[in-house]
Parts: sequence; structure tokens; C-alpha cells
Amino acid sequence: MFDFFKSADKNHDGMISRKELIEICTKNGMEFDIQQFLEIIDVNKDHEVNYSEFLMAAFDFKKNMNFNNIK
Repeated sequence: MFDFFKSADKNHDGMISRKELIEICTKNGMEFDIQQFLEIIDVNKDHEVNYSEFLMAAFDFKKNMNFNNIK
């Protein structure tokens, strides 16, 4: 997970901006509503994703995927 975050954080400021998020998602063929994603995971509402917010979203996604697979 850290490698993905690090590769998305192009300017190495410890934050993933909207622009950086769009770039990494496009590069990896991921398609989803970026604005909605940011609204959900940007807990402190600074319009960027820090590593803690990223980890919370990743673990929540993994938990939901496992639950859906069990269902």
C-alpha cells in the first residue's frame, strides 16, 4: 500500500492531491468518481489525501470486499 501511495504522491509532500489521484488512477486503468471518493476519504476536508486517510480507505475497502465475497 505504501508503494502505491508513494507512487501517487508525485511531489513527495506526503499528500495525494486531486490531480495526483487522477493521474495514478488513469495510469492504472481505474475508473470511478474521483470527487465522490475524495469527499468520502478526505476526513479532515483539506482536499487532499494523507497517508492515514489512504490507509483507512484501503482497509475499509478490503473489509467490504471480503464481506461481499462471503455474501
